Amino acid sequence: MSHRELVETWFRRVWTEQDASAIDELFVPDGTTKGLAAGPATDPAGFRAFHAAMSAQLSDLAFTVERAVSEGEWVFAVLKLTARTSRTGDPIATQGAIAWRVADGKVREAHDHWNFVDLFAQAGLLPADAMGRLLAGEKLA
Repeated sequence: MSHRELVETWFRRVWTEQDASAIDELFVPDGTTKGLAAGPATDPAGFRAFHAAMSAQLSDLAFTVERAVSEGEWVFAVLKLTARTSRTGDPIATQGAIAWRVADGKVREAHDHWNFVDLFAQAGLLPADAMGRLLAGEKLA
């Protein structure tokens, strides 16, 4: 499987199909992921907890790989996420980027960068103008 195919398979199985068993199939046991939550890198168990929490907030997730470039053991991709909020069913959309180090067809090291401020604002969990308020130095209560 090419690196791009791994990215497409991961997002389809783990997120769109909500197949949590794919995490263990496609992520090496001693792998790490960074950028999904505050704090240090997490392992597959930590990612499973993140997956469960995000899956409780969103439904009908779909990802489109808009660009993907591979270099050696690395793949870099820009993705579009569309989903619905679990609370209201309203549609949301945002973009993210990943940089993954791949070994033997599995994710070994993942660096994720998603627009979570925009995503949670669209989901009604942050004020709609959250980014502007944050840029103005306002603390969100």
